[in-house]
Amino acid sequence: MKNFKYKKYLPHDLGKIIYFDDINAKTKLKDRFALNILFSIFSFIAVCLSFFLFYYAYEDNSLGSLYLALLLTPLSIYYLYIFVSNIFILKINVVCDKGIITLYLDKKEKLKKKKEFYFKKEYELHIKQRKNLHLAGRYKYTYDTYLEFSKNDKKLFQFFEMNNKRFFDETIKAFNVYKITRN
Repeated sequence: MKNFKYKKYLPHDLGKIIYFDDINAKTKLKDRFALNILFSIFSFIAVCLSFFLFYYAYEDNSLGSLYLALLLTPLSIYYLYIFVSNIFILKINVVCDKGIITLYLDKKEKLKKKKEFYFKKEYELHIKQRKNLHLAGRYKYTYDTYLEFSKNDKKLFQFFEMNNKRFFDETIKAFNVYKITRN
């Protein structure tokens, strides 16, 4: 395995690194930049449309336009915020032998935030599937596989396989080894 150059951002109590996303931050951000700008433009158009609907509802006393504007505004503002704030943010997943961590780096490779999840011996791991209906075909279904960590049947943490299959598999292996060595 290659040397992990962002090791200074990892807490020492996570243990040894088992797997990490081996990507170059600058080239990955360049690849995603056009897509993030496109989504930001669409979100901005949705915000403008919702304000136009508010104005139309005000001018013509249209209750339907008001309902549609109230439905569209929070969602479009949320997505605009998400895409604009993530234009220069890169996500790197790391699996260690005592937990997992996701690092969010900017274009200068400085840490913006991180999400940590530590394994504990009382946690249980469930691999579940969620059925999605797609109306493009004749009621065709797809299944999303996801991991769910729980304690006493209470969901603590989950993530989906579609983002990174290798990270998904390595997390399962690391948690199983952790459970065996701690019992």
